[in-house]
Amino acid sequence: MSVMLICTLGNRDLKLSGKDIFPAREKGREIFEHFKKHYSELSYPLIRPVLDYIFEDERREKIHRIVLVATNQGEDTAPEHRSKDTIEFAKVVEKLIREDVRRKKIKGEVGDIRIVKISENPVDLGLMYDFFGKSLKGNKAFKTDDLELCYLEQTGGIPATNMALLYQCINHFKEKCHPVYISERLGFAVPLNIANKLLLDKKKNLLIHLAGAYNYASMAVHLDEVKENEKFILRLSSYAQHRLYFDTLTARSIAKKGMKEFDAAYDKKLFEDLVLELMQIESGDYKSLILELFHNMRIKYIRQEFVDFLGRMYRFQEAVPRYFIEKEFGISTDVDPKTGRQAGLDKLLEDDKNLRAFVGSQKMPRGGNIDPHRTGTPRLIALLDFLIEKKGMEKFRPISDFFKKTGDLMNIRNKSIIAHGYKGVSENIIKEHYEGDVLEDLRAVVSLVLEKSGLTVEDEPFERINTVLSERIQRL
Repeated sequence: MSVMLICTLGNRDLKLSGKDIFPAREKGREIFEHFKKHYSELSYPLIRPVLDYIFEDERREKIHRIVLVATNQGEDTAPEHRSKDTIEFAKVVEKLIREDVRRKKIKGEVGDIRIVKISENPVDLGLMYDFFGKSLKGNKAFKTDDLELCYLEQTGGIPATNMALLYQCINHFKEKCHPVYISERLGFAVPLNIANKLLLDKKKNLLIHLAGAYNYASMAVHLDEVKENEKFILRLSSYAQHRLYFDTLTARSIAKKGMKEFDAAYDKKLFEDLVLELMQIESGDYKSLILELFHNMRIKYIRQEFVDFLGRMYRFQEAVPRYFIEKEFGISTDVDPKTGRQAGLDKLLEDDKNLRAFVGSQKMPRGGNIDPHRTGTPRLIALLDFLIEKKGMEKFRPISDFFKKTGDLMNIRNKSIIAHGYKGVSENIIKEHYEGDVLEDLRAVVSLVLEKSGLTVEDEPFERINTVLSERIQRL
C-alpha cells in the first residue's frame, strides 16, 4: 500500500536564514543554482512538519510519492505576478528533502518527488477547480499503485488554489484524502477532519435524495453494515426496497432481523409495525392488497417508470371490480388454474338470465358486445354497471367511469414491452390518452374501496419510512 503527499507551494514555503525570499522566481533560481552554498541556511517550515507528522506521529516508514504543486505562469503574465511564481522554490524544496533524507534528518524514506506546474492564473477559483479536476485524473504525478492514503498540505500557497485542490482531492481520493494543517507559530502538523465532514455531508445529501426518489436499492451501495449508525438505515431501506418489489417474504425477514438487532423501544416497535403490515397483506385481505398496489403504482408513476405503472394498472382494473362483485353478489371470482374459468361468476350468470342479458348488451372497449361467458375485465366492469343501472348503486359509478376512461391506457399497455409489443410509454403519452389526473382518480377509487375499513389512502407507508430514513440520515 502506497502513501502520497501533495503540497502546494507559496512564498512562505521556503526561507533563507529564517526570512522570506523575494522575489521568489529570481531568488529561488539563484538558490537552486548554488544549493550547496545555501543548504545550511535553508528551511521549509510548512512542509517539514508534515514529513515529521507522517513519519513520527503516523508511524509511516515511507512516503512513496511527494507532489509539489508550484506556479509557473507564462511570460505574458504581468511581471509583478510572475516574479512571485514558486516553480524555483519547488526545485529547491525537492533538493532539500533529498538531502535531509540522505543526512538522516528525516526519519523515514522518500520515494520519487514530482513537480506539477500551474501555468494558469492561480487566483481564479474556477480555473483552478478545472485544472485540478483534470490533473488528478490525467497527470501521472498523481497516480501511484495501490494508494492507501493521500496526505494534503496546503497551509502555504494561494487560497483559491488550495480550495480547488482540497475539493478535487476529496472528490478524487474520497476517504483516502487526509488534509493536514500546519501551525506556523508552533511548527507542528495536525490532521484536519474537513475531508470526512465534506464526504459525510455529501453522503447524507445523496442518501436523502435516493430515499426521496424511492431508490432504496441504490442506498445499500453507500451504507456500511459494520457501522452501527448506518445499519439501521440499511435495514429500513432494504425493507422498503423489497416491499416495493412486492417481495413480502424477504421484506418481512429483514424487518424481523431489525427487531432483533436494535434495542431501542422505538426501533423495535417500528420494525414490529412493518411486520404486521406485511402480515395483513400476506393474509389476502383484499383492501390491504389494493391499497398496497395503489402505493406501488403511485411510486412507479413518480419515478417515471410508466410501463411498470401501466402493468400495475392492468392488475388494478381486475382487482377492484372483483372485490366489489364478490362483496355484493356473495360469490367467489377466483380463476381455476386448470380451466382458466371463474366458476363462481359463471354460475351466477348462468342462473340469472337478466344479469346475463345485461352483461351481453354491454360494449367491449373496441366495439362489439361483451361475451358473458368470456373471462376478463370487461365482464367485471359490466357487472358493476348492472349494480349501478339495475340496482341503483350509484356509489359504483365513479369506479366504472374511471375504468372506462383507462381503456386507451390499456391499449397502450398492450402494445408495450410489458405485454405484446415494443411501443414506448411516457408521461406525455399517458396524459394525451387520459382525461384528468390519473393519480388523483386512482386515489379516489381506492378511497371508495377502503370505506369503513379503518384504512386510509393518506397513510402512505413509504412516506412514513422516508421520514424515519431522513431523520436517521441527518444523525450520521
